[in-house]
Amino acid sequence: MVMDGYHHAVHSRSPLPGHLAHARPVGPARASGPTVCHGSAGVLLCADATGSNGTADIAADALTAQYDPQLPFFFQHHDHGRVTDEPGLLVGAAGIALALVDRSGLAAPEAPIAWTAALLLPTPFQSPSDATIEGRFPR
Repeated sequence: MVMDGYHHAVHSRSPLPGHLAHARPVGPARASGPTVCHGSAGVLLCADATGSNGTADIAADALTAQYDPQLPFFFQHHDHGRVTDEPGLLVGAAGIALALVDRSGLAAPEAPIAWTAALLLPTPFQSPSDATIEGRFPR
């Protein structure tokens, strides 16, 4: 039996609304390039923020596989078939570098707030025994 979105939401166990229950999966395989905006670095940041360690590992591998020391900024931005060298945060090497530094554990742990707050992302996920709602989402 084929169900439309409404009937799927009503009759399935999915907690998502019908139109979202059929959405394509996202992840490193669907990322377009290495950058924070739509790329592997963005998937890595989101996976770390939600505690999706397997996805974070795959994204980190996909990201480091795109490293090229011959490029001006070591990574290139991919946008609708066009490839450019960018130094910026969202579509360039700066965001990629910050994501990799966070992943490596080299970032200063005593920083009062994570740099990812500028992207409205919470701090990287910790085990439930270590994390509280108050600690993850400061006022």
